Amino acid sequence: MKRGEKKSKKSIQEVVLEWVKRILAAKIYIWVVLVFGLAILMSNWMGFFRGSHVTNQTTVTYSVVTKLEQVNELVFLNAGIRDVKTIKNDFKLPGTNFTVPMTSKKAIIILNYIAKFGIKQAPRVIELREHEYQVEIPKYQVIGFDLVKKDPYVLYDQRGELFSHSTQNVDTGKEALEALSAKDKEKYLKEYKDMITESAENYFTTFIKSLDSEAKIRFINAN
Repeated sequence: MKRGEKKSKKSIQEVVLEWVKRILAAKIYIWVVLVFGLAILMSNWMGFFRGSHVTNQTTVTYSVVTKLEQVNELVFLNAGIRDVKTIKNDFKLPGTNFTVPMTSKKAIIILNYIAKFGIKQAPRVIELREHEYQVEIPKYQVIGFDLVKKDPYVLYDQRGELFSHSTQNVDTGKEALEALSAKDKEKYLKEYKDMITESAENYFTTFIKSLDSEAKIRFINAN
């Protein structure tokens, strides 16, 4: 019995030693993981610290020509224009036209650009007789726009009322593009018609007389 008891005591000691070894091994493993994790955190922190001081940015741009069109556009007048546009969004109850008070979001944008006015169709030039010509000028149109170099777009003001958190934000980019629509600028064609006509007649007179110095020119204007 005593011998058996000694054997059982040894087996218990062996079991205890094995568990101690496992615990120590587990602790070593945990410390290895902690050190490795700390190294990763340090490297990320150093990368962030350096990135906040030195930035290396690479930009790749791909351009594709989607359309080619030959045009006969002539610009006779450039007009510098400043548009101030106020946009407002309100929150309405679903399924109704009821506007909830104090839910407005407003924005004021200022656009500075140059509008171009002229013709997009080729004029008709008829030689009536020697040294006499007739020039038929087509309808004036808005040719296009050029944004000014300094402050072409300014978000002057943007604010929301007390309960406006559920109201849709104002899309200032969309509103800016709509402000540059050609249809919206057709009113200037009437306002500056005389200046456009004077510029057009001077242009064609100079051009024709460069070919025929004795030319006499009559204009027919479709505007």
